[in-house]
Amino acid sequence: ERPFRQGCKRMVCSFKCKKKLGSKKASLALGYIYLYGDLVEKNLDKAIDLFGKAGSLRSGLADEIYSWKNRGLDSQEKYFYLAEIFIDSIKLETENSLKKKYTSEAISYYEIAGKSGCIEAYLRLSPIYLYKVGAPKKRMECLEKAAELGSPVAKFHLRTIYTQSADIHFEKGEFQEAINYYEKAAEKLHPQACKRLSEIYSQGIEGHIAINPDLAEKYLEKTIACDKTIPFIDEDLATEFS
Repeated sequence: ERPFRQGCKRMVCSFKCKKKLGSKKASLALGYIYLYGDLVEKNLDKAIDLFGKAGSLRSGLADEIYSWKNRGLDSQEKYFYLAEIFIDSIKLETENSLKKKYTSEAISYYEIAGKSGCIEAYLRLSPIYLYKVGAPKKRMECLEKAAELGSPVAKFHLRTIYTQSADIHFEKGEFQEAINYYEKAAEKLHPQACKRLSEIYSQGIEGHIAINPDLAEKYLEKTIACDKTIPFIDEDLATEFS
């Protein structure tokens, strides 16, 4: 193990020497070494600085990934860019085990960035949880957190996701769960959710949901208010032409 460690240190020293001579490839390689901490002690700040200096060798990130200190980045941006580096590594990697490792690392840094108030981190996490991890509930949680931070994009997507989740629960006979999701969607003025709630409360579901005329009327009014496809009818004009 000792000769191996010594060899690693020599490799790092070699990269450092080349970096001083202005080698972008050396900066890129050394950046990964500090990022993963395989050969030296992990140092995220040095990794970000080196990736920035690698310039055009980074696929699409070079203009963004510079020393977070020199650019005045706060912690959320720092960890967001670290996550982006791992996402970039996934695209370049062919080995499945490494892809999983990079995905896990990216998720962890996006989470840290999100907790620091980075909306974009939660928006990036949403499809990762759905398509790469297979965790739709976590996807929903990410969008909810982004919506709480004021993201209109997250709010828009949540309306549809809540309604779709409600439909699934309804088909399974899980009516109360369906109602809960329909109501969440209705709060965000999803017309289909409002319509479904109006129908459910006007007809009831035997043994599960009681008929409630007040709620039926409430959600019917919401349906008309938020569904632009339903024409507005002026009652005075309707009387005049009847």
